[in-house]
Amino acid sequence: MWISLIGLSIFALLILRYFPGSWLKDNYHLNAIIGYLAVAGIFYIAIYVMGLPTLQYFGIPKIRLKALVAVALAFPAPILQIVGAELEYSSWLDVVSGIAFLLMIGFGEEMLSRGFTYGVLLKLGRFRAILFSSLFFGLLHINVYIPGYLGWDTYFHVMSTFGFGMIMCALMIVTRSIWIPVLFHAMMDWHIPFEKDSAPVDDNNVYSLWDNLTMPFFSLAFDVFITLVLLGIDRARMPNLPKWFWRAALRFKLIEPTTNFANNVPN
Repeated sequence: MWISLIGLSIFALLILRYFPGSWLKDNYHLNAIIGYLAVAGIFYIAIYVMGLPTLQYFGIPKIRLKALVAVALAFPAPILQIVGAELEYSSWLDVVSGIAFLLMIGFGEEMLSRGFTYGVLLKLGRFRAILFSSLFFGLLHINVYIPGYLGWDTYFHVMSTFGFGMIMCALMIVTRSIWIPVLFHAMMDWHIPFEKDSAPVDDNNVYSLWDNLTMPFFSLAFDVFITLVLLGIDRARMPNLPKWFWRAALRFKLIEPTTNFANNVPN
């Protein structure tokens, strides 16, 4: 199983690096869109043929009270990412192609990492599947630095995407939809096509080996905390609220119709 996952991950990276290759080398966005679409298609077929349990997350998102709470909790992260970046929109064509590019990044990477890898690893249990599929997701981003120098930036990137992968797994579980992580993923990468070109900064700060090794763990610890909170929301029983609240929630399909109104707690 592990050899197969590593082999398929390398296969996906080769697609993204070399397909469609020189056909569209003058149009980076279109080239990347086709590559990510190919990865998404291949792994969706694999998920469907293997009948992986993650198929349950491919339907239209269901509006549930827990899902709304989870999305509200996770939503500030991509918004801060967008607001905090120096962005530039040169033309409507660039905006449209950039958004399509971002959606394909989210679609392709989520299909591979959350749909396929997490689905295969679920036989090990939910928490191990979240951990190892997110680690695979982080390691895949080494590809960004090849060929080149695999320095501390590579390590920081792998660690940050490792933590982000865990949050996306938990968000998919609590919202019962892979499409929510696809959108979040696209928003988190918003800076890639739209960030302003800036002059390189001469950073004379020299960090010790210990500092470089441990700095990413502060962010990783926060990501683990958010992941556990999201999983806790998924497992939690709804609080004791007035019956009118449950009737309104049922009316607007925020909860399932199996609600036990006698106790004000969902079954």
